[in-house]
Amino acid sequence: MKGKFCYAPVFSGGESYIQIEQCWEQHVANARYDVFQRISYILLKTLGCV
Repeated sequence: MKGKFCYAPVFSGGESYIQIEQCWEQHVANARYDVFQRISYILLKTLGCV
């Protein structure tokens, strides 16, 4: 999948960010849009919205 880019969640200092990474990188997680058009991830069995 080289050349394909995905959104990756980044957590730093109590804040959350979205970073563009190559899809094959290890920390890229599956995401979805929720009904409020936020990007949401399930990380460590917890739903997180960014």
